[in-house]
Amino acid sequence: MPDRDININELSRYVKASPRLVLEEHSHCEAPAGCGGVVLRWRDPAEGLPVELWLLTAGEADVYLDGRKAPNGRPILSYGPHVLATRITGAEVTNHQEFQEKTSRIPGILMFAATCETTVDPSKPASSRILSAADGTWKYVLTELPGDQWTQPEFDDTGWPSMREEPVAEPGEKDYGKRHRLQKLTELGAKGLCTHEPCGQVCVRKQFLVTREGLR
Repeated sequence: MPDRDININELSRYVKASPRLVLEEHSHCEAPAGCGGVVLRWRDPAEGLPVELWLLTAGEADVYLDGRKAPNGRPILSYGPHVLATRITGAEVTNHQEFQEKTSRIPGILMFAATCETTVDPSKPASSRILSAADGTWKYVLTELPGDQWTQPEFDDTGWPSMREEPVAEPGEKDYGKRHRLQKLTELGAKGLCTHEPCGQVCVRKQFLVTREGLR
């Protein structure tokens, strides 16, 4: 019987390569793939950088990225200016009265981290991150803001006060999601931030820049 040269189980015939695109592998935690699944994604480096977002807030939060609901997972952000905008409500309930009674302080209501790996020089991979910190770039107001103009990058937040550093209260033992995020954010170096007075609602803005060298 002649050899028909059929290699049905040879996976190499499915292997693809591109001099222009980057093949990324994501776990089920980074992209919807089902528990234990994996997602392979081709990415054009010219379009922007993949950024992993981590956020922990007190109360309920509406999170916007450049005026749109922030996507889950690891979005690709184009090069240029961006803004993270968050409206937190119910913070006075989840600010943990026990924490205030023990410390006589207002606990932090927000922690954030954005991380990415740059590919400017593939032989020397580098990473950069933006972390919540009392550096004057995290601005807030306590008043209700109509519309969505305040979530846009071009919005002028001059005059908004800056948030100050204060540790976030420990989540409840059964609040596994928040406990995991708190641990991850702490490992990354993010700091808890709060307003200068107790609040039931707060609108927060953080402007940042995506460059080929990373996040700024």
